[in-house]
Amino acid sequence: MLPTAAILTVYLLLSGVEAKSHNVQYPLHDKPAPRQHEKCVNANHASRYTVAKTPRKWWWSSSKSTNSKKTASQTRFSTSHSSSDGPISLPQISPMNASSSEQWEFDGVSNDGTQSFIFGFYRDPNYSFLGTGNLRAYFEMAGLVDTDKGDVKKETRYAVVDYAEDSVVEECTREEDGAVTKFTKGTWTGRDFVYTFEISHDLGYAKVTMQNPEVHVSVVLRKRGPPSSSSSSTAAARPSLRSFSAEHDSTLMAVPHFYWAEPFPVADAKFSAVFDGRARVKDGKGQSPYTVGWDGMGGHERLWAAFNWYTCLAGMMAVRAQVGPFTLSYVEFQSGIDDGLVMKSIQRKKGNKTDGDSFSGPMGVGVTVKKLYSSEGVATAVLADKVTGIDLILESPRRGKQWRFVVEHKVVGFEYFLGEGVGGTGYSGIARGGLFGHGEPEWAGPGFSEVMRFPKKSWLLNKNLNY
Repeated sequence: MLPTAAILTVYLLLSGVEAKSHNVQYPLHDKPAPRQHEKCVNANHASRYTVAKTPRKWWWSSSKSTNSKKTASQTRFSTSHSSSDGPISLPQISPMNASSSEQWEFDGVSNDGTQSFIFGFYRDPNYSFLGTGNLRAYFEMAGLVDTDKGDVKKETRYAVVDYAEDSVVEECTREEDGAVTKFTKGTWTGRDFVYTFEISHDLGYAKVTMQNPEVHVSVVLRKRGPPSSSSSSTAAARPSLRSFSAEHDSTLMAVPHFYWAEPFPVADAKFSAVFDGRARVKDGKGQSPYTVGWDGMGGHERLWAAFNWYTCLAGMMAVRAQVGPFTLSYVEFQSGIDDGLVMKSIQRKKGNKTDGDSFSGPMGVGVTVKKLYSSEGVATAVLADKVTGIDLILESPRRGKQWRFVVEHKVVGFEYFLGEGVGGTGYSGIARGGLFGHGEPEWAGPGFSEVMRFPKKSWLLNKNLNY
């Protein structure tokens, strides 16, 4: 998961990594033609410069399923989710308000931990004052291929932030060979690029694509077992979602004014990127097109907030791992409004079943998380926190069991500097662990982690809670 792409834009520009809005005409700006037997309805549009213009303190409301009232701005802000609300992949803020932000995030790591990707789709007016508008799409990958040797170059990354003119999220139905698939489709378009996501309503799969003059990218995520949940109020016939609710109701609030859901805690991922050789020059000549492809692990999160991230959060940490028969997803949010409030949620599964206890809620309930600082793993070269891995211990006194999972960082997947020596870093690597003791083996597999901290004061960021 990532903060607003405007922050990333500034950092990428300062660090020399590509971050731009392309200006040349490219045929891919046209909306892709629908597939045969595909029908889409209820299109939710958002444009680059249009937002709701009512006073901020009047605009938010509850979910449709909780007797929400229409506000003067006619803006719906979802605070919970139940079976009557439709897919979680649909916009949770509609239309955009000047203080709010919403994000669709997808990430993945190769099986050997040396390559990674991250996608971010944004509806976020908070930093439109930079002249970039409300809509952004972000892609970054680590582990490009040495075209001379065919080897993965661990230190290489490709990153781009694009500023879209239009975004559309719609509900679609596809009939193919007698089978009917219902899904949500999102499309962010600009003059020479298009980003899309497709998420099935049963959360069985997600597809993400990106095309610009330099690269065409395709990602497919397929679920591993049922989606996670700590919410028992979601209808059994619908996919459930993991939340932070201690009462196990349908609220999706993580910390005050900040909402989170994880439709794909851990999924099988297939990644492919085809680079146009003309975009890469060596010895004065363009190179041949080349492909980067791998299988691994991925995930998908939904995040939205009444105010910007700098207002709502002080920091966060996330871990995703696929370790032998175990899958693990951990997230921790530190509130920027309620000082000292730290909320975390973790899901551990063995095979296709949640393996025992639920670990979700305030700090200190059954879970111990430690940052590692050793010579074994890779650390950031830019930020002050030189963490090289994450150690998670899950305890179940009721069952007399303990699980331990250690993620060792191998490659920096993405990074952004926010001032005061802090910011965010996403790592790919290898996770090891499993059930501790009991003669159980230690397993290994791909791991992803992200550590982020906001500065106490910032020359770029301003808090926007003013009601």
